Amino acid sequence: MQLDVELSSLNAALRRVRPALRDAADGQHVLRLGAAPHELRLLATGRTLTISTTVEASAEDSWQITVPARLLTDIAFKGLDARASLSVRRGDLYFTCGGLTAELRGQPGLPPAAIQVSGNAEVATLTADECRRAAAITFACSTNAARPLLTGVHLHPGVAEATDSYRIARTALSGWTFDAVLPADLLALAAHVNEQIRAAFDGRVIRLSGACTTWTGPVLLGPFPPLDRYLREPVRERLTCDRSALAHAVSVAAAIPGAFVDLVGAVDRILIRSESPQMGAIRSDVTTASTLNTTRSFTAAYLSDALSAAVGDEVTIEFTDRAAIIRCAAFEQFVLLRADSGTAP
Repeated sequence: MQLDVELSSLNAALRRVRPALRDAADGQHVLRLGAAPHELRLLATGRTLTISTTVEASAEDSWQITVPARLLTDIAFKGLDARASLSVRRGDLYFTCGGLTAELRGQPGLPPAAIQVSGNAEVATLTADECRRAAAITFACSTNAARPLLTGVHLHPGVAEATDSYRIARTALSGWTFDAVLPADLLALAAHVNEQIRAAFDGRVIRLSGACTTWTGPVLLGPFPPLDRYLREPVRERLTCDRSALAHAVSVAAAIPGAFVDLVGAVDRILIRSESPQMGAIRSDVTTASTLNTTRSFTAAYLSDALSAAVGDEVTIEFTDRAAIIRCAAFEQFVLLRADSGTAP
């Protein structure tokens, strides 16, 4: 009943399933291993996430066993040979890698029940690029546990969006067909594999599937707040400039802890500045094709996050009475201005 597998592939699979066990129930920090003629399947389940993945392997027979997750991971990560052998004898797992041999006791009883999508699920797809972009906007998610719905990313036909009530980040989707709010960490895990993702959704639980890995867990339930109106407010001023130059200037200005970042208009350029009576001041110039007639002030971290997520050579910033709408090739973002912003320079 021996199975042979590349050690690097086994270790990669162990890393992929490990996030499911971050909230494992007491005494249930285990992995379910299953051998088949051409693959090894690993399955891990916690309270809110099930992850399963397969690894190419050669096996003499089919078998299944439940073993302690941390112990197997620690042993496999210490292997030095290119290949490892796994076999089941008398209910225990034997691991061999070069001169290293370990015997892991099979865990009695049933493993934790895997989270599953039930019934006639709706289906949708995300390209690898769409999944990366949807995961990229998680910076705008709330971290306030009292508003759990805003800690996720809202995916609905055509759009993925996130907000913490002070900023909004959105990106376009092409093959997404239903409405669901996905936990930010679930979306990030799927994006990490850089593959097209297939989704199945039964109204409460969603399954995201890549080529060899699936992530299954509950969505965040409740009506996500409508955001369109914030991105359609009347535009008072518009600014276009080099994205990387502006992002660098803002990141430098944000070095003063707690300071706001001001954008001040001048001829053919804008001045990016921050200052603190206790610590000093920072100023940078950025050349622009247009300019501002007023000073616009932002929370430094919010503006820096928005520009870091933007892509392309240029960004366009549209200023409304209370916010800036930042547009680039892949994203549109809404960032609230400081309360006293919009004054003459």
